[in-house]
Amino acid sequence: MFVVDAGRGIDQEGRAIETLDRLREFSRQTPESKTQTVDLNMLVHEAVEIAKPRMSSRKGSLGRILEQPGAPPAVVARAGEVVSAVVNLVVNAIDALPDGGIISLYTGEARGGGFIRVADTGPGMPPEVQERVFEPFFTTKGTEGTGLGLAMVYATMQRHGGTATLETAPGAGAAFTLWFPGEAASGA
Repeated sequence: MFVVDAGRGIDQEGRAIETLDRLREFSRQTPESKTQTVDLNMLVHEAVEIAKPRMSSRKGSLGRILEQPGAPPAVVARAGEVVSAVVNLVVNAIDALPDGGIISLYTGEARGGGFIRVADTGPGMPPEVQERVFEPFFTTKGTEGTGLGLAMVYATMQRHGGTATLETAPGAGAAFTLWFPGEAASGA
């Protein structure tokens, strides 16, 4: 049973509702939307446009978001899910840069498929955090995080037959790479 403390106001209740919605989305085994051939460069651009207000509404130093489009092959995906995953990665990168920094989004071709890479110049992560980032309910954000964002990114990539990987080290930033099988490999 979940109890909302009336003394804490709507913020906690709103967060609880958001968490429940995200849990429902995370646990959904059958995606609601159909797959289609997508252009990863366009999806990255859409995600950046959605995330920009988060960057400008933050306190402290502003960072920069750089799009570095490559030449990824067409992939078959659920566009909305991919955009949501990239927005999640960009927002996490923004949160990792309280004193400003650079977030770079790359696309390209690898292993017969396409990839999106979201890299930041933040503090990076120690090995014990890196090992757990895709676990449901694991968070380093305290009460500000639900621990579902990266687990949802991972689940999205599983549904697409792709992979989600992380490269990071303390003091060296973090780079998440989402790899999608090429259109021919996905049977479209």
